[in-house]
Amino acid sequence: MGVVELTTLGWDGYAARWASLHGVDPRTTPQPFRGWLRVSYALARPLARLGAAPGNLLAASLVLSLAVPAFAAVGGWWTLGAGAAVLLAVVTDAVSRALAVLTERITRIGYVYAALVERLSEAAWLGALWLLGAPGVLIVACGALTWLQEYLRTRTAETGVVLVEGSVLGERGPRIATVALGLILCGLAGAASETLARGAAALVGAVWLLVAVLGLTHVFTSVRRSLG
Repeated sequence: MGVVELTTLGWDGYAARWASLHGVDPRTTPQPFRGWLRVSYALARPLARLGAAPGNLLAASLVLSLAVPAFAAVGGWWTLGAGAAVLLAVVTDAVSRALAVLTERITRIGYVYAALVERLSEAAWLGALWLLGAPGVLIVACGALTWLQEYLRTRTAETGVVLVEGSVLGERGPRIATVALGLILCGLAGAASETLARGAAALVGAVWLLVAVLGLTHVFTSVRRSLG
């Protein structure tokens, strides 16, 4: 199938293809996840016409995430750049996935790489909060609970039960919002004093931990309900 034919695929056709891959129709998923998928699809269409490769976008997303702790290490107003890098990394990652679906370049190794990039990205974001002054114990707890939630979700999917993004509390979306807005807050606080910036980083870490606890609890409850 040629690139021109692929990029003329409308939203309904794209949604049907996405549903065949994920087992859930994105047209019926909760907001804001449904809207996020539509935006990703809209951004991917012109890139498909240009012949962009999903793997290159995925690699760019990882590079942007790895730049987040680098910005945080410099501190000051550069921390605002860390927040912007998180948002750009997330958009790039989402577009790479949409591009893979749109151009039918879905591979099993691609799934593995995408999951790996997500976990490495979140580790980099948590590392940035630690560099800004959040307690190490708090950061380790955030990472452990987050990765445990994602592991449980993955193992559940192997049973045939799909937990739809947006239907479970504590999804990756709230984590992204927490760290992106939190890094911006840290940057503004750092302009006043380093002590205030450390306090802001600890607060952001605490919010992430709360989101992780809610997410893990809700995923576990949903799994028991679905499989019990």
